[in-house]
Amino acid sequence: FSNEYTLPGAARFMQLAPCIEFNPCCISYGKVGTRWGERRRRPIFFFAFAMNMLALALTIAAAIGLETSPTMLKRVAWVYAEGSLPFCGTCDTRIYMGLESRLHVVDCSS
Repeated sequence: FSNEYTLPGAARFMQLAPCIEFNPCCISYGKVGTRWGERRRRPIFFFAFAMNMLALALTIAAAIGLETSPTMLKRVAWVYAEGSLPFCGTCDTRIYMGLESRLHVVDCSS
């Protein structure tokens, strides 16, 4: 018994399995390589792994930047600015910006 039978569309997968599992293109290009690459396989794949993890972290950061909730936007803002309003005198303002939203907080209590 094989896991392929538990897939949705298992009958179609089994028809295409020879091409998917033993693709002639992948087999022929899989034999191409250099001795330099063969000797350094571990560092090359570790570098590829590290780049994938960096890409994952950056993708998560971009997804968080789409946040529109004011509470979360304060925590994960892409841009943060603070200042005072000249016409108010005692009003401080803070601006939190994400990719999809902007939050202005004005504090006139000070």
